[in-house]
Amino acid sequence: PYKHGETRVTFFEQNFNVDMFLFETSFTDSGGKVDEHDLNSQRKKKTIFKTKYSFPYVENRIEVESTTESILTPIQNAIEVITQQTAKVQSQLEAVPTRVNPLQQTL
Repeated sequence: PYKHGETRVTFFEQNFNVDMFLFETSFTDSGGKVDEHDLNSQRKKKTIFKTKYSFPYVENRIEVESTTESILTPIQNAIEVITQQTAKVQSQLEAVPTRVNPLQQTL
């Protein structure tokens, strides 16, 4: 599910009345293998699908109403990766009690 500028706190809010989905694909300009340490050539394509009806629905498949694609530049991708890693470390540090093994795997 894709959440644009909204917070869905409860399990019900996260899994019901969902009509937007986000898919991310990493790629390089050369079309070769994506190396997570070489951020200069790595790009990311984000595709957002909006469905005609919200999930869950009576039918298993729902028509896609619109598709939006955006391609992140290498610097935007690097900022997003650093932000995600920082959030992971922060959540591990805030856990009570702090567990060392998951923290070491994150670092």
